[in-house]
Amino acid sequence: MDLYAILVLFMGVVFGFIRRGKEERRKVLEVLIISVFLGLTSATALSYLVLDGVGLGELVGIFGISIAAIIYAIVFIFGTYIGDVLEKFRK
Repeated sequence: MDLYAILVLFMGVVFGFIRRGKEERRKVLEVLIISVFLGLTSATALSYLVLDGVGLGELVGIFGISIAAIIYAIVFIFGTYIGDVLEKFRK
């Protein structure tokens, strides 16, 4: 795991531990996927306006960043699960 994934996991654990009750993990994932889609659309539109077209390299970069964001969201959701389990043990 890289440093960012460990940081995201830690933030997920803290988020799951501090908030009472179970988290709505599905809703978090849905919001993230919608945000990634809107970001991808915005980046492509701005590239057409500013750079006069999108090359293959930009599309590959945008796609890679989108996949990385989804992976980090899954790591965050896993962290909230761990935080919920720790919260149960505290009680």
